[in-house]
Amino acid sequence: MQGKKEKVKNVTDKVGNVLDSEVVREGKRGDDLVLSIDIDLQRKVEKIIKEKLGSARIGQPYMDRAFVTVMNPYTGEVLSMAGKQYERDKKTGKTDINDYALGNMTTSYSMGSVVKGATVLTGYQTGAISPGDVLNDRPLNFLHTKVKKSWNTSGFGPINDLYALKRSSNVYMFLTAMKLGGQQTYIPNGPLSIDKVAAIEKFRKNFAQFGLGVKTGIDLPGEQIGFGVGQIPPEAGKVLDFAIGQYDTYTPLQVVQYMSTIANGGYRVQPHIAKEIREPNSKMDEMGPVIQEIKPKVLNKVDMKDEWINRVKLGLEQVVNDPLGTGYGTIKNKKYKIAGKTGTAQALYDGPVSHSPGLMLWNVTFAGYAPYDNPEIAVSVVVPWSTTDKTHVNLEIADEVFKAYFELKEKREKDGLDTATSTKKVENIKSAKEKQSE
Repeated sequence: MQGKKEKVKNVTDKVGNVLDSEVVREGKRGDDLVLSIDIDLQRKVEKIIKEKLGSARIGQPYMDRAFVTVMNPYTGEVLSMAGKQYERDKKTGKTDINDYALGNMTTSYSMGSVVKGATVLTGYQTGAISPGDVLNDRPLNFLHTKVKKSWNTSGFGPINDLYALKRSSNVYMFLTAMKLGGQQTYIPNGPLSIDKVAAIEKFRKNFAQFGLGVKTGIDLPGEQIGFGVGQIPPEAGKVLDFAIGQYDTYTPLQVVQYMSTIANGGYRVQPHIAKEIREPNSKMDEMGPVIQEIKPKVLNKVDMKDEWINRVKLGLEQVVNDPLGTGYGTIKNKKYKIAGKTGTAQALYDGPVSHSPGLMLWNVTFAGYAPYDNPEIAVSVVVPWSTTDKTHVNLEIADEVFKAYFELKEKREKDGLDTATSTKKVENIKSAKEKQSE
């Protein structure tokens, strides 16, 4: 941080020779700003992105970037914010991979099914569904509308909310959105009769409680909130698309804040990279005393019952740890007790590569936390613009990031180093909220 220059008053003779000098103000070295970024983890995450993205983009002309944010869900400390982008040099024609860490907060994408936890919780909060409700997952045919269905085409049949999260049912979310919009019954080949304005407003109000569609409040300039926010969808079917993460766009940072809010029991904590400010030390290899510690700041508590949040957390746990879960096969490091949600969104390409108008590609994403019984970190992974929805590079990156974090922790413990992760219990989060309101 900025210091103060020494101010000196000189007494000179007529020809400019200095006869005497007096120090009017002592100079002072600037205070030291300590960041929350774990440099060892940051380097490992960057390496993971570079290796996984480099392999996945073979034969993928549009997949040029990937983003990862790692955050402590209780304190908001950003432990890693990494992004890489392949760019072609116009002069040499050579393609280089460059840093794009700020893309985690300055670029936004359709995130797909990672938002389904928020959709289910919105359903609970509005009374559209209740925990344990069974809905029939089958292709939905509406009048003058393309068929709306889940990824397995034929449907899952009667399923509850946990199964819907575990298997990533689209139809369960569609039916929830319909009920939220006032249509309680699906009529085959009938109209989609929902109040699209009321429905989208209810969705956005509840999603915002988790940090989706609003600024996270990070202590860096230039944060974006995404596209679509505040717009009324042109047709009712877009409300159904919103429920599966394919209408509004969000930043990777918003996604990690959303998942952190679920992980810590419903407290939206402001992310920050400034950890503390210290006085300068005359010894350059030592830190001075702490002047200010950046404490957790709770932005809001979600207006939802604890049992609802715990219900969704159980579903997210099954995504990764149940053999039928969509993340089970690729996320292999089960010993770290990872919970989360996979995502795939079909989205309009708006990247730098020349393309035909209306090109639709796939964004593959993941948001999760670990350990699920006592979360230490939350992670978001976003890889836009794949030509196929069959790639698992998002999950491969997530798996390696969790592994990197816990291996670093284990190594530090073995070496006798301080491994405190600053994980606060909910009671401390509540205390921070109470102090904020005083």
